[in-house]
Amino acid sequence: MKTLDAACRRILEAKYKLGLFDDPYKYCDLSRPARDIFTREHRDAARRIAAESFVLLKNEPFEGQGKKSSRPVLPLEKQGTVAVIGPLGNTRSNMPGTWSVAARLDDYPSLYEGLKEMTAGRVNITYAKGSNLIGDVAYEERATLFGRSLSRDNRTDKELLDDVLVENKQAIEMTQIYRDIISGTRELMTTIINNRLNNAMKFLAAITIVMAVPTVISGVYGMNVGTKWMPFANVPYGFEIVCGIILVISIVIAIILKKKKMLKQ
Repeated sequence: MKTLDAACRRILEAKYKLGLFDDPYKYCDLSRPARDIFTREHRDAARRIAAESFVLLKNEPFEGQGKKSSRPVLPLEKQGTVAVIGPLGNTRSNMPGTWSVAARLDDYPSLYEGLKEMTAGRVNITYAKGSNLIGDVAYEERATLFGRSLSRDNRTDKELLDDVLVENKQAIEMTQIYRDIISGTRELMTTIINNRLNNAMKFLAAITIVMAVPTVISGVYGMNVGTKWMPFANVPYGFEIVCGIILVISIVIAIILKKKKMLKQ
């Protein structure tokens, strides 16, 4: 009784401070919700309070099937597959709260719908009810007030649980498929990079071969020795003849390398 008295006293004190004993209809103003209640500031405060009231029981790195993740489950990554499981996971009637009389259910997406909207198709979101909210049909009907329904599933508990196992199996299979796709894409990219690197090395080797002949000939003629034994050193137009020979040899080598597709990047 002391607990009930304390709870009632708090309610009565709040009403007294709000002046509702003097005027019970003091705040019955149709324009007040838009002006004072549903403001951006108040909605942000309500969202913050709701977020801070959540109780996260466990947020450890995922571990299963011989594998362990290095990061916690939350926040969810926007990739892979996420399974939403539970009787309230895809029901709009539960989102505004049991005692909300005038709630417009179309304004509140379910958890399942919200996740699908948030991930924008980048994550495969699956859903399984898993069980009904309450085993007793009549009690569940009484628990949903104001004519609302939680869309009771008439399947047996075993059938509902089997549905969860099927969804989990599909999620695991989809994750494995995505992992294989990513692995295959990575191997393909590695092959493409290696192929491009090989082509670049072949091109650089071909350029080196083409430049080798003029480099050798120029080096021979650049040595500080007498010109007695140098070809074309003492004949008219000797320099032009040597340049022509270098050019012809370089063109011939380039043609040969091109036919072997070594000058293609």
